[in-house]
Amino acid sequence: MKFSIEHSVFDKYGSISFGFMLASGLGKVQDFSQMYHQIQSYSDLAKSRIREFGRAVEIPQVKEWQDIYGLMGAGKSKISSIESLLQYVSDNGKIPAIIPLVDMYNAVSCKNCLPMAGYDADNIVGGSITLRTASKGEPFTPLGLRQIEKTKN
Repeated sequence: MKFSIEHSVFDKYGSISFGFMLASGLGKVQDFSQMYHQIQSYSDLAKSRIREFGRAVEIPQVKEWQDIYGLMGAGKSKISSIESLLQYVSDNGKIPAIIPLVDMYNAVSCKNCLPMAGYDADNIVGGSITLRTASKGEPFTPLGLRQIEKTKN
């Protein structure tokens, strides 16, 4: 598995931070209780940060991502995935339970107040992921949708 970031991303979004996590063997785990104990502690940490700053968007790392979303051309009505996740934790008291892998990276995302994504390494064509800026008119499928759209900027 290879993960790379093109220099143009840093040129355009200078102070951006990235994390990368590779997990394997999760299909063999029978007891996730220890992992869910850790997830709950990250939920508690997220709730504490939200109380400290008043709103998720006021947390410095979240603010920084909102600024980056703005540079990407997202309007004010668009919120980053980390703000949305932290707002969910604030409203519901816990990280949403989806499947163990997603729950784990959502917990790490809450702990670090950074957006994260998960991919099935076995299904990545060519075994590598490159983070880059999109070209105008490039097709993509927005999260949660099935219809292909094209980038505007």
